Amino acid sequence: MPTQPCPSQHRSTRIVATIGPASRSPEMLVALIEAGVNVCRVNCSHGGPASIRTDVAAIRAAAASLGRRVGVLLDLQGPKIRTGHASEPLQLLAGDRLELVMDPELQASPGRIGTTWPTLLHDLEPGSRVLFADGALEAVVETLHPDASPPFAALRMVYGGSLGAHKGINLPDLARSTSRGRLMSSTTDHHRAQVEPPT
Repeated sequence: MPTQPCPSQHRSTRIVATIGPASRSPEMLVALIEAGVNVCRVNCSHGGPASIRTDVAAIRAAAASLGRRVGVLLDLQGPKIRTGHASEPLQLLAGDRLELVMDPELQASPGRIGTTWPTLLHDLEPGSRVLFADGALEAVVETLHPDASPPFAALRMVYGGSLGAHKGINLPDLARSTSRGRLMSSTTDHHRAQVEPPT
């Protein structure tokens, strides 16, 4: 009787599993691959270069132990600007003033919050819109203060709400700015360092 090919090796459909805290142990990786997973997704937003290399090596070792070929999908999020530290969310109303401070270590206080992107000030100008928390909150830049220590942008809230730590910041007007290339290139270099093997 002819030997049947292993379904996981010859099917067109791909079963993708995201590798995280619950699935990165060698035993769990083996179990996932035995169950039919043939692509392992590694989210590069939740780890540095060392942890990403460790996950990739563990996936390859588990696949090799079973004699399987398993793809590795590196999920590169792209530019992600976030708010900094905040022990409690800021409660902001339309018309409130908010200082967006170019200091990733700043602890938020009423009317003042930091950002993880210290050079963000270079990508702003008076009148620019700034969206927070996936667009739930919106502000407009009033003034820039590059000579302050640390530098900050004074914003006026258009749509208020609760603004906490590590919320996304989006600059919808940046698409018309030449500085977009600078944002993209610096993030590309960051992600390249995560996936290239050490020299």
